[in-house]
Amino acid sequence: MTPESRVDHALLNLLGAPQVVLEEAGLIGPGFIDMEAMRDALENAISPENYFRRSNFHHDEWVNATGLIAGPDTWTENALDWYVKPTGASVNYVRIESGPDERGTYAAQLVGATGVTTVDFGTWVPAAVAGELKGDVLAFSVWVKNATGAAINVRLAAQTSTVLDGMADAVDFLVGDNIPIGSGLWVRCELTVDAAASGNFKNGCMFLLRTTALTSNVKSLEIAQGQLEIGETATAYVRPTLPAIPKDTVIVYPDVALETTGAPFDIVLQDRATGKKVYLANPPALFATPVLGFDRATGRPKWIDTTGNKQVFNYTGADQLLTVPEGAVSMVIYAWGAGGCNDAPGDTGAIKGGVGGYSRCTFVVTAGAQYTVMVGEGAHALARRTYGFGGAGQGAAHQHNGGGLTGIFTGTGAVAATDFARALVIAGGGGAAGQSGGGGNAAQGGNGNEAAWSGTTADFQGVDSVGGVTSGNGGGGGGRYGGQGLGLGGKGGTGFCHTAATPNGGAHVNGTAELVSSAIRPSLTVPGSTLDEYVNPAGQSGRPGVLVVVFS
Repeated sequence: MTPESRVDHALLNLLGAPQVVLEEAGLIGPGFIDMEAMRDALENAISPENYFRRSNFHHDEWVNATGLIAGPDTWTENALDWYVKPTGASVNYVRIESGPDERGTYAAQLVGATGVTTVDFGTWVPAAVAGELKGDVLAFSVWVKNATGAAINVRLAAQTSTVLDGMADAVDFLVGDNIPIGSGLWVRCELTVDAAASGNFKNGCMFLLRTTALTSNVKSLEIAQGQLEIGETATAYVRPTLPAIPKDTVIVYPDVALETTGAPFDIVLQDRATGKKVYLANPPALFATPVLGFDRATGRPKWIDTTGNKQVFNYTGADQLLTVPEGAVSMVIYAWGAGGCNDAPGDTGAIKGGVGGYSRCTFVVTAGAQYTVMVGEGAHALARRTYGFGGAGQGAAHQHNGGGLTGIFTGTGAVAATDFARALVIAGGGGAAGQSGGGGNAAQGGNGNEAAWSGTTADFQGVDSVGGVTSGNGGGGGGRYGGQGLGLGGKGGTGFCHTAATPNGGAHVNGTAELVSSAIRPSLTVPGSTLDEYVNPAGQSGRPGVLVVVFS
């Protein structure tokens, strides 16, 4: 078969290869996929589904969390795929912990200045998704809080472009009625959009919230929980989990030519509009079930493996063994420490233990190498220390245990509290809540990895608490430095990522430290919980940690 030969996607379907999986990694050009087959895959999706990539303004998706300015008459990105465009003057914006209900922890806060006449806040739906929604009636909704000190009006709007994915060229095709919002109120604003009414909808669409006819400072607007779904009326908020696809996995089939003379290339993908080809060699030997995916950073196809290259370690109460599989040359470690326990069993306590920290690091590895994994314990009333070096709680009625650390260590022997040289990655456990005098005084535990509320012991072990029969001062969390006392509560343990510049883990000088993150007290939102690698409810108060390894 010559390089120019084409194989019908239906035949590829019968042959069972190749499959293209659209997942978190990829926003792709629609020319590389068979849109008719994609439509068939999507037609059984059950509404409501949130078609926005992210609409909860999570911390990890902000370019910066504070000190950002959007200049007038220009779209400025504030969070991944969310933008601000004021007219008349600049607008400051930050991410804050605020929301209309417990489903939305974060909000975008816009703070304006004299001269701002309108502010547009919106997100772009790419052509690969808009093209599949172009015949539907859609419901766009978003929550907004008015803190200007006086009532204001807002409108929802939708913009499309004559240019494929031309966000900069988009103009209004639908503007809703004025929605009055009193000062200090959260209001959910809704707009029904007939996508078929715009012939340009298939090129992509900007959905936005717009303030109208402002005559004074914007002062403060908070925006959260944007949602786009099929249907005329908005339903309860659904937090999106994938960038653009309303199902866990959508499989489509590309136009493919089998290359017989282009070794080492195995498959050729061809863009039907431009004729441009992308050549792929055989998938890595590491991948047990290779499929074709797309790299969002480059917009190009790549081999992925949704199961074979990822290993998840949950809490077991004992050290676990990790063996690097054949074909792997690097591993990314995602670790969440356990949460410190509350001042009563389970979720019933009024005073909460600190949440576990989150640490991520990448290492060059050799197939067959073995490591020891420790996943921290989060539990209440154990009358002992928690696994992962969490400090023991005291008190007959309330035993407040610090959460155990989660980490990975060189070698296969049992991990001791002083095994600093073996540590590659550590996510600190949260400190326990504490109380005294039968609950007359109480304090929330410190969060894992948080500099201001984590301890400085000489080893991994969190400090044990002290207390009487009706008291229970919180135990410290395990960590690179275990948590000490925090008044009534316990401090969290500190996090750690090994690099060549650090004294630990001398056998692994090829580490790349990427992130040691924590919740900022009194927040109890687990850091990194929006990632696909996160396993709910790991790291929450009183819950065990989790460790995920992704090989490549």
